[in-house]
Amino acid sequence: MAMTTWLHPHAPQRDLISLSAIRQRADRLMLVLIWAMWGVSLCVGYMNDNMAQGAIISTLLTCASTLLAMLFPARYCCA
Repeated sequence: MAMTTWLHPHAPQRDLISLSAIRQRADRLMLVLIWAMWGVSLCVGYMNDNMAQGAIISTLLTCASTLLAMLFPARYCCA
């Protein structure tokens, strides 16, 4: 499903990007960032001699985020 723009309503199909495709790319990027932050939290927990708490909390939150992204891909939930 391609979207047309107000400025270029007759643009070729290859130049148009659907909103769903943008949302899917944003979901993937967000998951990459979340998993990167998981690694950062483990490092911070290690540096502060609190590895168990950092590992448990960050792993739970990261897995919950991944699960939600898989269950509801490219959905906009705010009205």
